[in-house]
Amino acid sequence: MTTDKPTGLADPAGSYANALDATRKFVAGMRNVDWVAATPCSDWNVRELLQHVLYGTAWIEDVFAGKTVEDVGTKYDGDLIGDDALASYDAVVASAKAAIAKPGAMDQVCHLRRGDVAGRDYLTSMFTDSFIHGWDLAKATGQDATLDPALVATAFDLAKEREERFRTSPAFGQGRVADPGDDAPSQTRLLSILGRDADWTA
Repeated sequence: MTTDKPTGLADPAGSYANALDATRKFVAGMRNVDWVAATPCSDWNVRELLQHVLYGTAWIEDVFAGKTVEDVGTKYDGDLIGDDALASYDAVVASAKAAIAKPGAMDQVCHLRRGDVAGRDYLTSMFTDSFIHGWDLAKATGQDATLDPALVATAFDLAKEREERFRTSPAFGQGRVADPGDDAPSQTRLLSILGRDADWTA
């Protein structure tokens, strides 16, 4: 018996860019933020979560330039948020978007810690990461965490293809959230696959 290989995103660069834009709304919406407040990512507080988002986005420029982990080294270690979180977010997003818009970017060999992957495959994984962390940030900072329905549909289709892997991954809580069933909203179903409770509160 064979298992079909997941197909991934039809437009990895476009979907990733849209995910970055969707998450920007939640970065911009932070008001009087409690940086040490809990988040749905139990190992991180708000500052650590946003730092993770900025860190992953900042790497895009160098990875799509063909640099290795060793080449980049400690370039992005330390505080990336600074005094203006939104300006810092916009800066790394601009550099990432420029990198993935270059001719041949989807075929670029990206040298990651886990091994070499094509640009399109790297952006497929980064799409989910960037998009879902927007929800995490919204919930942690008391914002309306309703996600863009079109992006939810894209993310849900992608997650369903990889559901077994996601539900057994320590990164997503190893199935800590039960499947809410086919009648649940797509956002709730997506969140459950990614180990998140739609009703999470701090």
